[in-house]
Amino acid sequence: MRRAGKVSLCLPRLLPVATPPPGQGGAGRGGAAVGVRARWGPLPSEPLGSRGGSTSAASSSSSSSSSSFPSCPRGTMQFMLLFSRQGKLRLQKWYVPLSDKEKKKITRELVQTVLARKPKMCSFLEWRDLKIVYKRYASLYFCCAIEDQDNELITLEIIHRYVELLDKYFGSVCELDIIFNFEKAYFILDEFLLGGEVQETSKKNVLKAIEQADLLQEPRHEYFNVPVY
Repeated sequence: MRRAGKVSLCLPRLLPVATPPPGQGGAGRGGAAVGVRARWGPLPSEPLGSRGGSTSAASSSSSSSSSSFPSCPRGTMQFMLLFSRQGKLRLQKWYVPLSDKEKKKITRELVQTVLARKPKMCSFLEWRDLKIVYKRYASLYFCCAIEDQDNELITLEIIHRYVELLDKYFGSVCELDIIFNFEKAYFILDEFLLGGEVQETSKKNVLKAIEQADLLQEPRHEYFNVPVY
């Protein structure tokens, strides 16, 4: 029975040690081992210490993975930020679920990192487990975050197309246009991007949708601006 006693160390403490039924396998050392295997299945080859170590390693890896940035489908933009040379945030669009505290922290870190770079440096940089693509137009920085395997040049084209849409709508757009008409900038961005992906590549179609939305707003403004006699 010494072998059966050793086998029970690999089993849960609350479970009883199996004994062979009468008439099957006998009461010898081999019979007890066969009875344990028949009831509990194959025995683990590694000792208890290694099993505990693997569990702790799995828990540590899961905790480290949970602290990483939320993942999105491939080809999806994580977020877009517009800020001035003075570090003032003018527009932000998030396509990943984050808390307000985390958003403020990310914005503060990226604004400081991008503004500290020299003008002739590359427009791509690695940040956490993402890639940051930014471009400066006049006094505004357009900053986007993408996955590590996504294409940076396509993201640059998306930024440039959005700037073209703003310039076409406002007519030689400047920072003041976005400050005083930020809702229009959001409308154009929502018509251009949906869930971090390009939904409309035609500038004509995007501007046509914005003009139709403006026509719906004009009668309402005219109604409230009518003088009362």
